[in-house]
Amino acid sequence: MIFLYALKQIRNHWIRTTLAVLGVLIGTCAFIVLTNIGLIYQFNLEQELNEIGKNTNVINLLYPPNNAKHLTESDIKKLVQKPIKVIIPIAFKTYNYTMPNGNSVNLNIIGIPFNMQKPFDIKALEGRLIIPSDQTNVTLSQPLVDEMLQNKNTIEIGDDFLLDHQVLHIVGKHSKQKEGLRTLLFGEVNHQIVMNLNSALNVIPDLYIERLIVILENNIHTQEDLEILKNNIERISPGIQVFIQNFSSMYEATQTISMQFNLFLSLVGFISLLIGGVGIMNI
Repeated sequence: MIFLYALKQIRNHWIRTTLAVLGVLIGTCAFIVLTNIGLIYQFNLEQELNEIGKNTNVINLLYPPNNAKHLTESDIKKLVQKPIKVIIPIAFKTYNYTMPNGNSVNLNIIGIPFNMQKPFDIKALEGRLIIPSDQTNVTLSQPLVDEMLQNKNTIEIGDDFLLDHQVLHIVGKHSKQKEGLRTLLFGEVNHQIVMNLNSALNVIPDLYIERLIVILENNIHTQEDLEILKNNIERISPGIQVFIQNFSSMYEATQTISMQFNLFLSLVGFISLLIGGVGIMNI
């Protein structure tokens, strides 16, 4: 009898019933969506950090203004000793390049060892990647080529490219790279012109090794090992300033941030559900 009475009330007051169901639905969906956003954010962040590697660290170098001893690739090789697994030297310079139609585009010319293109996620899309014998040969990122094409500045493999009074020869285009935390390591990854490191240091004015990507064999005593490396760099180049970014510490910090972010979104979702419930009680 009570059940039939309830059905009758639902039929007689169908608008009120619809609003009540809608309130529950919206509140529940808001809670689920917001909590899942937090989980997806945390998952993507952890995945990106795992791809880069928790044992990966960044060392930025600032040379003194006068009579500085700039690090060379041979200097870097001497620094590799246990527990350091590998050191990737990077030389880069940012340009505001003016195209023939007067528009400008920001780009980075980056010098890296020819055999270290894989950690940068550099994959040939057309043509080929740089090789040891390349002097003024370069590859361009496809997004940079596309942006130039939008400005009616067509660049093809085999063309010459004038940059800082130096003629560069294009031998390949590399595919779009992942961004996110990678920009912290490698700069604006999708506006790059890539050269062989030694060649770039020889032919591009005022280009120096300014960043080292240091990968350790393990994650034990990381800070101590990096301090030893810092002291060795300072011995090679007196007066140089060395700034260390430890990815292990960054990983722990991002874990804390993502947990707090999750908690905040869960709280917002709970409030949305509570508001929906209050609206139903009012009806």
